[in-house]
Amino acid sequence: MDLKAVPKPVAAIYQCPMKCEGDKTYNKAGKCPKCNMNLTKVQAKKSSDNHTGHNHN
Repeated sequence: MDLKAVPKPVAAIYQCPMKCEGDKTYNKAGKCPKCNMNLTKVQAKKSSDNHTGHNHN
């Protein structure tokens, strides 16, 4: 039996477009508790553990 890796779905991440709370993110859409603007969907940050593609010389 040939098993294939299935990518895990990435949960949506939301953030205030005005960055009222810095880089704070939320796991569901809604409104910013400080400025009441709609939270916008953002890309998840990639882990910095992978050091391929650059050199530390």
